[in-house]
Amino acid sequence: MALILNLRGPSGSGKSTLARRLRNEHESFYAVMANKRKQPLYYDMVTEDDQRTTLIGHYESPCGGCDTIANVDHIYKLVEERAEYGDVIFEGMIISSEFQRTLALNKKHNLQVIQLNTSVDECIRSVNLRRAARGVGPLGSVKNIEGKHKSVMSTCAKLAGAGVPVFAGNRDQCFEQCKYLLNL
Repeated sequence: MALILNLRGPSGSGKSTLARRLRNEHESFYAVMANKRKQPLYYDMVTEDDQRTTLIGHYESPCGGCDTIANVDHIYKLVEERAEYGDVIFEGMIISSEFQRTLALNKKHNLQVIQLNTSVDECIRSVNLRRAARGVGPLGSVKNIEGKHKSVMSTCAKLAGAGVPVFAGNRDQCFEQCKYLLNL
């Protein structure tokens, strides 16, 4: 049965950075394009022992993953389709507070939620650094990030309470856990 890794955290927590680190560490990931998209829809990797892993979304911009796919239904359909071929990694703010669909995935697949426990202050710092790199000033209000942080942490606790395996850790711990779970 395929493993599905769902990376979760608020904006600036390091979800896309973690996924990008996994992709960059294994040069055998290759981009898969789709009609009318300028960027990849996902990346696939096949190891020497024929283990396939799919990383959903593209990572050519700082905010990557499922946030580059506008339709949540399409995201979950893509996760289900790619799980037929092997392991799947998916992340994005767009799905970080999703509960019901994640619960349904857990009933059908070997799902593991990876929760980035990045502090609110560090998330805000990361978002402001990303904004500065684009030539945009710092956040005017941090209420949105604070609210999303609370929502993501609450959803992860709710998922754990419903029997979904949730691993929580800092950025490096989550990276190592992903490598371990994917046998990379």
